[in-house]
Amino acid sequence: MAVKSASSPILGAKVEVSADSLDGAERLGISYEEGLPGPLNADALALGGRAISKTLVLTRTGSADFGQAVAVTLPYDKAALPADGVPIVVHWDDASKRYSPVTIRKIDRAAGTITFMTAHFSKYVAIILDKLAGATPPPATSFSTDTGFDPSVDGFFDRNFGSYDSPGGLWYLQHQECDLGLVRVCQL
Repeated sequence: MAVKSASSPILGAKVEVSADSLDGAERLGISYEEGLPGPLNADALALGGRAISKTLVLTRTGSADFGQAVAVTLPYDKAALPADGVPIVVHWDDASKRYSPVTIRKIDRAAGTITFMTAHFSKYVAIILDKLAGATPPPATSFSTDTGFDPSVDGFFDRNFGSYDSPGGLWYLQHQECDLGLVRVCQL
C-alpha cells in the first residue's frame, strides 16, 4: 500500500505487508495529521527536538496488531533535516501519553524517506534533536582495518581443563557411555 498522489503531503509513504501479517480480508488505512499527536517531553525539547514530518497514522479494521512486523516508509521534509542531522522515528502511545522510538532500517536522504519496522497500528512521526547532530553511520563494510593479527601465528591454544569430575573435558570420549544408573545423560 503506497501513497502515489502528487498532491498528498505524504507522497512516498508506504506500508509493505506480507500475506501472513494479516488475518483475512481486512482494510488498512494510511493517513496523516498536522502537528504532533502529543507534546514532546522536556528532555527532547531541551535537545532541540522538533518534528520533520507529518504524523503518519496507520489504521485497520480487525485486530489491533499485525501478525508479523511490516516495513513502513515515512516521508520527511528534506529542508528540515540538516546535513549532519540524524532523524528518529517515534510512535505515540495514546494509553501512556508518551513517545517510543522505533528501529530505523533505512534513511534515503535523496528521496526524503525513512523506512522502519513495526508490528502495530499507531501514529508515527520523524523528529530530530538538533543538539545531537552527527552523521549517519557508514556501512559496516567500510570498516576494513588490517590489525596485523594472524591467528595461525599470533593465536594460542586454549586447553579445556574440564571439571573436577572430568579433567580435560573428555568424559564422554573416554567412557563412551550415556547411562549413569537410572538417569540417561546424553541423547545420541
